[in-house]
Order: sequence, then C-alpha cells, then structure tokens
Amino acid sequence: MKIKSAWRDYYDWVANQYGGGDPSVVFVRDRVASVEDSHMLLEWRKDAERALFVYVPKDRYVMIEGVEYTLERKLLIVAGKPYFAQRTTRDPLQDSWRRKPHEQEAMVQHIERHSRPWSLIDGASYVAKNAEMYGDQAYERLARHLGCASFTVERSVYSDTLRIEGYTPCLNDYGFASVVEAQTMYQELALFVGSLKNEAPDLNMTDVQKVEAHGLDKRWSFRHRK
Repeated sequence: MKIKSAWRDYYDWVANQYGGGDPSVVFVRDRVASVEDSHMLLEWRKDAERALFVYVPKDRYVMIEGVEYTLERKLLIVAGKPYFAQRTTRDPLQDSWRRKPHEQEAMVQHIERHSRPWSLIDGASYVAKNAEMYGDQAYERLARHLGCASFTVERSVYSDTLRIEGYTPCLNDYGFASVVEAQTMYQELALFVGSLKNEAPDLNMTDVQKVEAHGLDKRWSFRHRK
C-alpha cells in the first residue's frame, strides 16, 4: 500500500520497509468528507438504513478539585474496526473574563497539571451495544459507505447528534502503536484499502493469499519483533 499524505505517521516508516508500498493500492490521508455532508448523513437516522449508524459515548463534564473539565470521547474506525479514545481537557479562556490576572495564571497551571492527552480505552461495552443496536458489521458498513479506511465519529455533549470529523486522524496522536503493532496495522489498512477497490472480494482467501493479492510479501508481512 502506498500512502499519500502531507503529514507523517507510524505507517509511513512501515511502507518504506516494503519498498514504498504497492502503487496499485493507495491510501490517501486527506479529508474524509465535508463535515456538513457527514453531519447530514448521520442526522437522517429515521430515513436511512440502520447499518449507517453507530453508538458513540457522549462527552461529559467532570469535576477536578472544584474545576469543571470536559471528558471528550471519540470513536475511531480504522480498517473497519472500532477503537475508543478519550481525553480530559479545558479551555484556558473559559470564563477567564470573570477572573483576576493572578487567578487566570493559577487556572492555566491547574489545566496543565490535570489535562490528559488522547488515549485509547476499553470499548467492549460500546462494541456490545453497537452489536445489539445495529449489528456486528456496523463499523465496517459505515467505513465502506464512506469509502474511507480511517476516520473518527463524535457525539455532542449537548445532544445525541453524531458528527464525522472531516479529516483522516493521525493515529500517532492516539497512541495506537501501544495497542496495535505498526506493521500489523499497516497490513490491516492495506487489506481494507485494497478491498474497497474490489466489488466482489473472495472471502474464502487465506490471510497469506490476501496479503499477496495486495502486493505485500508473505515472508516479511507476518514478521513480529522479538
């Protein structure tokens, strides 16, 4: 798989190990779709097929030492599989107009101590809920409907409206390498991107046959670090 992107991620290095990747399978890390179109797609809940929707945990507020923070949560669908992430954050400018200069400085320090970057969390309960509501293949169906191998879905803290972010996420920002080995994720992305080109993929193919069919080498594609 050849990657086209204006920025770098783990998988660019992996592609280089395969001589730059198969040029016939191209993963363009760009805009997924316009935010407005994606927003409309997911709001047509009553008129569209159930398979187009997924359950996403809602953002919520948490109190830390008497200060209100937002616990942001996202669903990332990568190669048709779900991953859930969250972070703790607060806007330093929030209600700053009510604070004196020394209080604003103390608030900034408080935020620096208690804010947390994006990290992947156990989403087993969310996966089970999606399976119950929309079926086991809901994530892959949504990915194939959008024709995208990697994207994120959010749920507003104020409502049940879902929104697909209009860009391909940098998986490095979410710590994916600590959960899925970079080589393994590259292979999954390559197979998924390649399958988007094929209208009727052979589901009876072995994993080795699938790897070879997408231009990867069976000897090197399944190597694991010791």
